[in-house]
Amino acid sequence: ATPRPRRGDSVETGAHLRYASVSDETGGVSCQRSKRTRSVARRDFHHRMILSERSAEILALDIRGFVFFGAAAALLARLKREAGVDDEDEAPSPVSWVVLDCSDCAGVDATAVRACFVPFQQLLLQKRAKLLFCGFRPHVR
Repeated sequence: ATPRPRRGDSVETGAHLRYASVSDETGGVSCQRSKRTRSVARRDFHHRMILSERSAEILALDIRGFVFFGAAAALLARLKREAGVDDEDEAPSPVSWVVLDCSDCAGVDATAVRACFVPFQQLLLQKRAKLLFCGFRPHVR
């Protein structure tokens, strides 16, 4: 007789399945302050000086994973917290630009864009700040 599989054992079924594991409070989407503190773009001296003088006004965040509707509310809350902005507060944003680096983003669904990024951009505009995206892979654009 074949021994019964125990929990955690793999079982050959003949089918190949792909799945996503959702484990954190933002539904598997990670949002954290970027560890990349310097752009790799080539700039002239004048533009380097402007960036150096205004670097405290720039917040760079890395977005990782697949951004989907189920994670949108938690991701929006995280983005607001990282940017230091609140719907209730009328004070301007402590930053002038929020840059979302999406180079490690596997994908974004349209409902998540409407539920997360659009309201975040509108809030930043009210706070006199701008939202910039970079690094999207061609299949995500």
